[in-house]
Amino acid sequence: MKKQLLLITALFLAVVFKVSAQETVIFYPDFRYDSNRGFTKHNITVGSVESNLWSRTTNLAKLPEDAELGYTRNAEATSITAKGYDGVGDAYGVTDTYAVIDGVDLSAYPQHQDFQVTFFNLAEYGLANFSKFSVLISDNYTDDPTTTVWEDVTSQLDQIDDEVNYNGKWTKSTLNLNAWRGAANLVLAFRYQVLKAGVVDKETDVTPEVDRPGAWRVCEVRFTTTAKDLTPVAEWQFDNFNLFEMVDVVSTNTQGWKRTENLRTDLVEPQGEDYKSIQASAVYGNGSEKDVSPTEAWTVLNAVDFTGYSKAYLSFWGISQYKKGGDSELRIKMSTNYTINQADQLGALSAATWVDITDAFNLDESLGYDQTWVNSIGEVDVDPLNPNISFAFVYTCSDTYADVNGTNSSLRASTWKIGDIKASIDPKATSIAGEAIPESQAPLFYPNPAQDYLMLRNDVQQVELFNLGGQKVNVNYNGGSRVDVSYCSPGVYLVRMVLDSKEVKSSKVIIK
Repeated sequence: MKKQLLLITALFLAVVFKVSAQETVIFYPDFRYDSNRGFTKHNITVGSVESNLWSRTTNLAKLPEDAELGYTRNAEATSITAKGYDGVGDAYGVTDTYAVIDGVDLSAYPQHQDFQVTFFNLAEYGLANFSKFSVLISDNYTDDPTTTVWEDVTSQLDQIDDEVNYNGKWTKSTLNLNAWRGAANLVLAFRYQVLKAGVVDKETDVTPEVDRPGAWRVCEVRFTTTAKDLTPVAEWQFDNFNLFEMVDVVSTNTQGWKRTENLRTDLVEPQGEDYKSIQASAVYGNGSEKDVSPTEAWTVLNAVDFTGYSKAYLSFWGISQYKKGGDSELRIKMSTNYTINQADQLGALSAATWVDITDAFNLDESLGYDQTWVNSIGEVDVDPLNPNISFAFVYTCSDTYADVNGTNSSLRASTWKIGDIKASIDPKATSIAGEAIPESQAPLFYPNPAQDYLMLRNDVQQVELFNLGGQKVNVNYNGGSRVDVSYCSPGVYLVRMVLDSKEVKSSKVIIK
């Protein structure tokens, strides 16, 4: 029953707090005329006119319209075309040529996201059995297509224009790249082949215009990544000491972790005086007299219940500053058996089993005096039956040096700032509970018991609050999903709700 309630609550949270997926363009080679930008041509065997192989087309009118693309095409963008017969001479020969798109680095993006490449292609003129068009991919390109080990992904494309006739039709093809997550140099190639030699007999052939090797056109190649729609289940803005604890394991006059007023500069709305981030450093001292000493400092977040989910997502904003001295670094760890013990914090840390999950995140380690906040999101495997998942940020420095602003200024240890931490789930992709629960079966409101607010289900149109004596209690509610109950006296109340369907529902709520 507990698992079912948690899953229902989590799915309802998705309705209220769902973050829309956003597409980010990683690489867009638009094949402009003013440079050889975007691809390299490799002719292995030329059986006709070499200039016809992967050349930029001069007929821009044949490009798909913006309405078909779904975005505004670059005005200078063009397509590339390969054809084995120029339409003037009668002979054609065996041909093999590659258009190799510049490599793309997927490792620089959060690895929980979805990666894909899309392009438009068009086949026209000749018979299909005369020519062949293939889409290849490799994460180990050798700069020579004949020695590279390629994977032919043509059959994995959702669709392709394979109706070779005189007038082809632009077709959008999409290839999912999730199997190549983390690839530092992913290379896509278009291969065009004429499979046999021959001569078009214009005198006896009734339809010479199609009895020849076909032409293939490619344009609008776009590598993109799309963030998942995640549902937050916990968040930490370090305004409440009850949500985390700081533990110094090794500390000699150093700062370790502390709350700080250093906030993100890109915040749209002011967060109030209690809104804080945390900061860790191995540097101590005042003014020009500063030193660095060994440090191991932990910030452990309160446990999160991911019951029913096999994957979890942890996101945060971070910034690293100054020069990286020695072995100063930030690591992120996870435990399934950590128990808070304020009387023996060090013992509690050592008794728990911690797994290092740092590699799941895209950390800002560029360092310097004027860095910007970077959002990092990591996907981690969790035990769907364990309701006690703890995350920790661990800052360490193993070196000792004095006068870091003077003789050892180049050895100053890094300073890390962390803020806006969220633990989330992807109910569509990672739930082990089977099919999604319909909204009509989700709770009408949560949390219960409540303290400061109630969050309403999307289809709640009106809400009223009554005490057990039947007296109506005024609530601060102007529509939307949030009801302010912070001014209500502790006790049991009756919540009366009118749904979009005009159905009236009532339920008790405990307000602390």
